[in-house]
Amino acid sequence: MTDFTLSKTKYIAGLQCPKLLWTHYHAQKMFPPTDVQTQAIFDQGHEVTAIARTLFPEGIEIKGFEDYDAVLGQTQQLLAQRKPLFEPAFRYKNTFARADVLNPNSDDSWDLYEVKSSTEAKDVHYPDLAFQKYCYQGSGLRIKRCYLILVNNSYIRKGALDPKQFLSILDISKEVEPLVGTIEKNLEQMLKILNEKSSPEVKIGPHCNEPYECGLKEHCWDFLPEDHVFVLSRLNKVKGFQLIEKKICKVTEIPEDFKLTDNQRVQWQCHKSGETHRNISEIKNFISQLKFPIYFLDFETVSPAIPFYDLSWPYQQVPFQFSLH
Repeated sequence: MTDFTLSKTKYIAGLQCPKLLWTHYHAQKMFPPTDVQTQAIFDQGHEVTAIARTLFPEGIEIKGFEDYDAVLGQTQQLLAQRKPLFEPAFRYKNTFARADVLNPNSDDSWDLYEVKSSTEAKDVHYPDLAFQKYCYQGSGLRIKRCYLILVNNSYIRKGALDPKQFLSILDISKEVEPLVGTIEKNLEQMLKILNEKSSPEVKIGPHCNEPYECGLKEHCWDFLPEDHVFVLSRLNKVKGFQLIEKKICKVTEIPEDFKLTDNQRVQWQCHKSGETHRNISEIKNFISQLKFPIYFLDFETVSPAIPFYDLSWPYQQVPFQFSLH
């Protein structure tokens, strides 16, 4: 039996899908390279974390990634200073975790802070912190409280960015505590999966997109035909997977009595007949209302977590380019 070590990222992957977890350790090459958009989200998260660190002016960063023993050693040396620590590393049994911020209290306890670039707490954040608390307490720390540092979307920038106004701190200790007791059993199941010689068979389902879109989705969904049921406009995901479960994969295989919206019904009929749907009267009605000259406006926006300009706010859609024809 191989001795695997799980980080919080791998633990969350294991909660999402056992196949996803197994592939991370045994078939990493199956994952596509990180695209530009995803990398931008990662980079934005790092920027928010850097701002959050300014809330702890005496904080000390534990640097390094490749040498686990080195960062573990640095962490143990710095704990005695009782100052805020950024990225302190701990290992307990088969877990390894690094906190965004560990902040000392006046007694011998510590508070745990996790920085997220979202504007509200999400379900996935609770097991994230529970895993960390399990690891840290197993390593000998006493964790008193667990916090999320989030982006405050009601903040409006005026002049230099104000970290205390830009960020909000949420105490989620009560939500995290019950989950700490589930970690041991979950880890036991995950380690059993990791020691299997082949990947577990997992049917596609809502977990393919929750809490994150899975990097294996293209691979796991490749059995679906080109005109699969999910091409229907705004198809409820639960309904879609119910159809797949019944071996109904193509739009044309959907029974006539299956409940669809009006737009979905039009699509279904087009796939069945092979003909294009045209509402000639509506098209004529629209064209009759046009008055020349006609102007066509195209524009692009950006919605950064950290507002660029005065009087803008986090995630505001800010136009940066347009063309008028």
